[in-house]
Amino acid sequence: MLRIQRNRYVLAEQFDDLWPEARHLVEIAAADAERKDGTSVFSYQSAAVLWGLPLARHVPDAVHVSLPADGRLVSRAALRRHADRLEPSEITNPFDVPCTTLARTLWDVC
Repeated sequence: MLRIQRNRYVLAEQFDDLWPEARHLVEIAAADAERKDGTSVFSYQSAAVLWGLPLARHVPDAVHVSLPADGRLVSRAALRRHADRLEPSEITNPFDVPCTTLARTLWDVC
């Protein structure tokens, strides 16, 4: 078993057989299951993977989420929290997972 997020595990051999984008989708699903506050939005490389953009051999070291900067933000090894002021028009939910819009995602990863 391979630990993906807190209390979230997958079979290591199946996970290792996935492409980097598919591996990151599994990591995003695990992080989404841990979301409690409802204010975090998947962003940066994580949103790019949700939008189906290729990682071009880049393997993200963590799932990226953006939150308002008004609270204490603590990242951990597999989860990076970014203090970003996102306009409501920059947030979408096309996959039943809140993420930044395609335009904002492209801006963030560039």
